[in-house]
Amino acid sequence: METPDGRPVPPFEADERTMLRSWLAFHRATLEVKCQGLDSAALRTASVEPSAMTLLGLVQHMAEVERNWWQRIFAGLDVPPVYEGDEKGFTLAPERELDEVLAAWRDEIAGGEKICADRSLDDTGVVDCCRSNERQ
Repeated sequence: METPDGRPVPPFEADERTMLRSWLAFHRATLEVKCQGLDSAALRTASVEPSAMTLLGLVQHMAEVERNWWQRIFAGLDVPPVYEGDEKGFTLAPERELDEVLAAWRDEIAGGEKICADRSLDDTGVVDCCRSNERQ
């Protein structure tokens, strides 16, 4: 089942993994739907001044969030930022358009799903500050 705008409707009753994956997919799709049909200028317009947050910057940020949680924290990998020199992902590059940003985000989603595919719901990750404390 889908919403009128094409987002997948999560089940209201299911096992825990299905619920987690379904609701995450729903919220990811919600951000993507918010970007549909907007031109480059609209995607780069700050939501509310004085904030500099834009929809394009938010999608870039979400690619970084996916990488951070799944690769760095959960899998313990040492990987660079998605957008070199921009650890939070909000900085807009004039040449970077929505198609490229969505592709990068989707790649990070797929990578996270691959990392989690065979993992238990009881598995945990380690935040960097905790990882450094373990070494002492």
